[in-house]
Amino acid sequence: MLIALGEVLTAAAAFYSDLGQALDPHTAKRLQYLVEHQLGVLWSDLTPMRNDLADRH
Repeated sequence: MLIALGEVLTAAAAFYSDLGQALDPHTAKRLQYLVEHQLGVLWSDLTPMRNDLADRH
């Protein structure tokens, strides 16, 4: 799910970077920041939980 979210946010960032309004580059950079930095935090927090549940099954 996080991989797909990263792909959607990356696509949205690319879309915003081509729109041409004043705030669009900022929005594109913010979306890319979320992909590059915040999803990694979620990934590292959720991976041990996923592995623990997989081991229980």
